Amino acid sequence: MRSRAKCCKSSGNIISSGCKNSSSDTWRKWSISLQPQEELAAFARFGNAVASLCVEKKGAILAMPNLAQVEKRLGDKKWN
Repeated sequence: MRSRAKCCKSSGNIISSGCKNSSSDTWRKWSISLQPQEELAAFARFGNAVASLCVEKKGAILAMPNLAQVEKRLGDKKWN
């Protein structure tokens, strides 16, 4: 099965999506449109903290941080 990666612009933001006509894509756009910009920024910041911890270790599942590690990273002065 071939993957069809696409991007959609929604209110100035680029949203990565799979199939253009999928109901999940529509749901994603709708749910993101309801979020205040501050919340979207917080979601992105949290995701970046998780990603920064993931790339510091080898492996896939073993590199996934737990919530306490992410919260510690977010509390670090470098991240403020």
